[in-house]
Amino acid sequence: MKKTTSSAVVKVGTLLLVFALAFSFFMLPHYAQANVHESADTEEVISNAWWNDAFSHRIKITFDTTETAQNENLINFPALVQLTGLLISYDDTQDQGQDIRFLDSDNATQLPYEIELWDETGISTTWVKVPQIDKNSDADHIWMYYGNPDAEDDQSPADVWDEHYLGVWHLNQDPMETIEDSTDNDVDGTGSATLTSTDLVQGALGNALSFGGEEESDRVQMENSDGLDTPAQITVEAFAMTRSFVSPASVLMWRDNLGGKRIFQLYHNDEGVSKFYLFGGGRLDPYVSGANVIPLNEWYLLIGTYDGSAQKLFINGEEDAAKDEIFSIATGSAKLALGRSSDEDDPVNQYPLDGILDEVRVSNVARSVEWIAFEYCNMAGECSVYAESEGNQVQISDEETTEITDSGFTFTWTTDKPATSRVVYGTSSISDAELGESPNYGYPFSTDEADVDPKVISHSVAISDLESGTMYYFRAISSASPETVGGEMSTSTAVTPTPSPEQDDSSGRGTTSGGSRARTSPSPEPSQTPQTALFTPSPVLFVAQSQSAGINPTPTAASSFEELTLITPTPQELPQESPEESEENSRQTATILDLFQGGNIWWWFLALVLIGTGWYIYKSKKRIRQ
Repeated sequence: MKKTTSSAVVKVGTLLLVFALAFSFFMLPHYAQANVHESADTEEVISNAWWNDAFSHRIKITFDTTETAQNENLINFPALVQLTGLLISYDDTQDQGQDIRFLDSDNATQLPYEIELWDETGISTTWVKVPQIDKNSDADHIWMYYGNPDAEDDQSPADVWDEHYLGVWHLNQDPMETIEDSTDNDVDGTGSATLTSTDLVQGALGNALSFGGEEESDRVQMENSDGLDTPAQITVEAFAMTRSFVSPASVLMWRDNLGGKRIFQLYHNDEGVSKFYLFGGGRLDPYVSGANVIPLNEWYLLIGTYDGSAQKLFINGEEDAAKDEIFSIATGSAKLALGRSSDEDDPVNQYPLDGILDEVRVSNVARSVEWIAFEYCNMAGECSVYAESEGNQVQISDEETTEITDSGFTFTWTTDKPATSRVVYGTSSISDAELGESPNYGYPFSTDEADVDPKVISHSVAISDLESGTMYYFRAISSASPETVGGEMSTSTAVTPTPSPEQDDSSGRGTTSGGSRARTSPSPEPSQTPQTALFTPSPVLFVAQSQSAGINPTPTAASSFEELTLITPTPQELPQESPEESEENSRQTATILDLFQGGNIWWWFLALVLIGTGWYIYKSKKRIRQ
């Protein structure tokens, strides 16, 4: 009885095992298909698609947060993008950068941007609002497109700075005019009478304002500063350069309330020690003092924060001082001043700055350590990688000449993306090195541009009114923006036959072999006897000679042949898989490991059942044998 029971168990276990394996075989492809996630390669293909053919060029800008060991995704970060003539050709942009556009890594989402300075002889400075800069990544990126002469200016400065920014001043305007706040809070400033146009100087991030120290009464003052009240949290920051230490101190930012109490100050003393003052709740010791000395004649980023429990001071992205204390930040109708104290009536406590202010900001949140570290890294140009600029050029291939007559021919080709069609031609060959300027590139003739709307991939242009029996040289021209010039091709028109009494119906037929003349006698009828090739390369009919590689060469098999070459057919090739068949076969190659991705507990359970059943069968068989 024991043996019979064990035998039954073995049979049942074997059936379960067969069923599980069959279920896995038939269901696995469908499961795998239903649970496909876009891979990194798929995302890369999508994100590399050209956004808009009206823009001829683009550049990829990558943000590397591994440099700062970042453990936080930065949301709505205003990233600095600086351009030079080494990164892009200003010949391809409008005079004030009106045609630049920024796209997120998906190559579909347009990003708000602000042009602080457009300088085609130096450095152009822009700020771009990036929805998210990924933590611990060296691949997160955005795109900048340019090269559209018809595009209008599309920048929106106020949208670059999120709702937490109470004021952002680039200090890039003439101080004799309004010093503008880039946020939509409009906390604009006015320069003192001692600040003149000559005090607008080149900074590190664009233009900046120079303050003259004790010898001058230079100051920028924000008359409407009520919007800067922030009782719970705060971040104040200044990107600056100090030329000399003034006794007793030099103010970068200063705000007083009506009672004569300072609300906040960001400054350094005459020994170069930085300090962040924040008043509120009757504090007796409202300072935090830095441990490091500010370097003279070097750019530095000084930031003070308070998050409701800790007051901190940062220099160049690193924490320099901190202390814990809970209080409410003071508020009041006080004016914010830059470069000197805001108390104009106090001739003693002015604390003038001898240096340059480039960027000043106030926020109603305490920016995180990760945010501040990347902000400095971005401003210093150490965390942004600029790829080589690329054009939206099409690739030309499969050039072929057909329908040759004594007065013309048809030229066909394909492109890898929709583009226009045009052919330049003449009776003299022009090498790539000798090509002239658009539109004819040195050739005397050009057809009209065709296939403009819509653009096409398969191109066909008829060239007519040619001289008979003449060799012509020609190139395909296709444009998605900018133009692509194909390699030079050549063909001879047919010779017009002279009728004779013996043969008055002869017709000339040309060839497209480079340099060979068209036959003037009728082509003989093809032999019905199969020909035997002396060698068996791939069966390809080469119909045109490629004289040169062209500006944007696309390798073709015909480029190395000088004559028309016809290879007789070889045995029939194996049929090629259709895309649908290939995709289906790919699905069938999925493995059981695919089932366990995503933590599917049922497939893990099935695996355990199979293992247990197999083990039980093994043990049962062993007992039966015993």
